[in-house]
Amino acid sequence: MSFLERRWPLLLAFIFLIGLAFRLGYLYQASRTPFFRPLTLDSEAYEAKASEILSSPRFLPPGVFYQTPFYPYLLAFLHKMFGRTLLPIRLLQVVLGASIPVLVFLLSRSYFSIPTSLLAAFISVFYGPLLYEDALGDKTTLAAFFFALAALASAKAAGNHKGWLVAGFSWGLGALVRENFLLVGVVLSLIYGRKKVWLALLGILLAVLPVTLLNLRTGDFALVTSQGGQNFYIGNNPQATGGYAAPSFVRATPEFEQEDFKKEAEARVGKTLKPSEASGFWLREGLSFILSHPGRAALLDVKKALLALNAYEIPDNYNYGFLKHYLPLLRFPLFEFGVIGPLALCGLFYAWRRGRETKISLLYVAISLYALTLVLFFVVGRYRAPVVPLLFPFAAFAITHFVEKVSKRRWKGLAVLTAVLVIFGILVNHRRADYPISKDFSREHYMLGSAFRKAGLLPDAVREWEAALAERPDYREALNNLTLARNIIKEDSLRQAVLSSPLDAGAHLEYGVVLLDLQKDSLALAEFQQATRLNPSLGRAWDRLGFYYATHGGNPAKAKEALERAVSLEPENPTYWVNLGNCHYESGEKKEALACWQKALALRPGDNILQNNIQALRKDMGNKVTPLGLSFP
Repeated sequence: MSFLERRWPLLLAFIFLIGLAFRLGYLYQASRTPFFRPLTLDSEAYEAKASEILSSPRFLPPGVFYQTPFYPYLLAFLHKMFGRTLLPIRLLQVVLGASIPVLVFLLSRSYFSIPTSLLAAFISVFYGPLLYEDALGDKTTLAAFFFALAALASAKAAGNHKGWLVAGFSWGLGALVRENFLLVGVVLSLIYGRKKVWLALLGILLAVLPVTLLNLRTGDFALVTSQGGQNFYIGNNPQATGGYAAPSFVRATPEFEQEDFKKEAEARVGKTLKPSEASGFWLREGLSFILSHPGRAALLDVKKALLALNAYEIPDNYNYGFLKHYLPLLRFPLFEFGVIGPLALCGLFYAWRRGRETKISLLYVAISLYALTLVLFFVVGRYRAPVVPLLFPFAAFAITHFVEKVSKRRWKGLAVLTAVLVIFGILVNHRRADYPISKDFSREHYMLGSAFRKAGLLPDAVREWEAALAERPDYREALNNLTLARNIIKEDSLRQAVLSSPLDAGAHLEYGVVLLDLQKDSLALAEFQQATRLNPSLGRAWDRLGFYYATHGGNPAKAKEALERAVSLEPENPTYWVNLGNCHYESGEKKEALACWQKALALRPGDNILQNNIQALRKDMGNKVTPLGLSFP
């Protein structure tokens, strides 16, 4: 008996401890970055659902589950035990992430040698795209853990025809994390369960049935969730990209996605729909697209298959490439799909050719079924992640097979193996023109800023929105949010200035300007009036007061009175003349408006908009055209 055969339990324990230590270090790094505090998109939705569960009678929230319930209930349980902190769930994810290499070893050991299995576990420890999920508020780590656990349980059950109840229950629990586990679990049970298939299906039913009954109590039927049809339509519609691309009528956040899909379905059918009926509607819409455009749908499926095999981790809630800038451990030379994918494909090819199909076909079926669900719906990095642990044994087998060829000097076979590996390497690592790898992280900065805003951390939000605009200057949503956040921050500082210097007319004026931008009209009016009382010779205070009456107060007479006071105090200020001219024009006093604008143009001769307005007004006074471009500066 070799050293590895004698000492593999000790080596496996060492691998687990190395993985745990590495992940704890990563968690520590993550806790000191912006990603640990705020929650975004799905993680925010899970937290909201957990809060709803805790506040509901008997922990039973109203309505059919739209997202799978396991993770929110787990969050609710941990919040109940340890308080409203995210550290317990992330520590649990770290432990589960460190346990995946152990499951990979045990699964690999069912089919491959101990050295190959230890290598597979080692790869699993240092696989970057799974590691980075461990410290995030997402269920991907749980999904990968349950998929590896259920596959191991099925492999053991298929080998000794025992344990199918446990295997089925594992797939059922996994389906409460990711619903597509149901397809894998049911088909594997039907193929390999033989006379014990009923036990496997019973196990699945025992895990899923409580959730189905919870849904039924609302008067609607959904096996697990009511979002299957929506997800199917996202992946199968005329605008589908192969990845996640929300339809035009859907706001791409979990907060609004369910509502928007339901409203659009109800608008199309002209009646109110239950959640399951809305899901069924979108399933039919997706199928209609496929049947109406079979060629286009087939090409889309090919694209999705290639995306599932591509090295690029398509971002969704978080961006793997973006997080590398914040987390030094992710910049280590970790394994990524660009390396593991070709090795795994090579291992799949050679393991089958060496006559292992009678023993190992279960893994092929499990991998294929999961990949099929990606092609049926859509592909993002975190949806591919659960099946990746099943690829590690094949990647390790390809490496040991390569070493074996070299050690035995089988150069012809080595050349063929190398050629196969190169072909798969090109397939996995080629950059797709129809789905380019983006190094523009403006969306990630914007999302992070939005999360900071919801957490009440406005200075952090401003920093992220500024970063988003630095990468994409035309990012309108980031600009709007940035302007609003700056005004809110400015409001706080100006409020303090007014309180500390209540007789400072300028402070009241600037405070009023910000309040008006924040649509706090009545408060803004009070500040403008106070500024004019404290300093009646402050022209801008009269101008802003006139602007308010003209655009918000609906009082043209008071607007003209204030604006006339402004131009009398500062007759050389063209902006005041423009505003007074606008006020006259809106009151139908065209001659007075023309005179004001001409005065403004004399003070600001290069103003093209003002020139066009004067020209248009002159023609309008001859009843030819209407002035264009009127606005209050």
